[in-house]
Amino acid sequence: MRSETSNPEMTGQIYVSSEIAQFLINLVQPQLRDKVLCIGSNLGNIKTELQSLTGSNPTSISSHPNPEELKELVDFYDVVLCAPTFGLALEQDTGISSDSSEEFWLKWSIGHLKPKSRFVIIVPTGLLSNYSQQPIRKFIIEQSNLISIIQLPSGWAQGTALQASILLINADKSTEKIKMYRFAEANNIPWNVLATNIGRSDTETSTDFPGKAYTVTGSEINRVYQGLLIERPGIQSESKVMQAHADLHDYITRGVLP
Repeated sequence: MRSETSNPEMTGQIYVSSEIAQFLINLVQPQLRDKVLCIGSNLGNIKTELQSLTGSNPTSISSHPNPEELKELVDFYDVVLCAPTFGLALEQDTGISSDSSEEFWLKWSIGHLKPKSRFVIIVPTGLLSNYSQQPIRKFIIEQSNLISIIQLPSGWAQGTALQASILLINADKSTEKIKMYRFAEANNIPWNVLATNIGRSDTETSTDFPGKAYTVTGSEINRVYQGLLIERPGIQSESKVMQAHADLHDYITRGVLP
């Protein structure tokens, strides 16, 4: 497979630490005989652990494959882990799609999940807040079950100030309740505790939990994000998602929309 472009600040490529890679594995919980796909060259060295958990080697592919590489993938997977290069349209060097890498792989992966499968992807914060990306948010909510959103602050990835969110999705065809987590400091995220909490049926956290945790619906997310971007055009782009999450928290706890 071809390697990703090597300039992270220019391309939106991110370095995923071994700690976060382990968190992603804990979220999707690979089982024996699961068919696993890893998308992106920046997921770190996780193949050995995935092989030990599933009994077979995971399939790996660049987040900017050529058409021949894409055709080599099988029809459906039990587990998909994706850390795409942010922002670049695949048509720039593949001719596959005009979508950004993260949008393409969201659509492709959701369409190639087996029943009861799990899919985790790291996306730029703009995907959850940009008005122009309402269609992909609607697609996720209507065509899959968005289980959780973990919003990460600047500094979460080495060598870049890019903000991002981790989305955990399964193959059910509708989103009802979504667990949302927000952190202000990158060095204070309890990855092991967080993975356990997401797997529970509630969002209760200990009093010393260093972030915000709450449950929302897909329609509530779109209402708040649309209101934020249409009615508050002066908000700086880098703070849009943090403000949206704050507004969303106010709405859930006090019934107050922006």
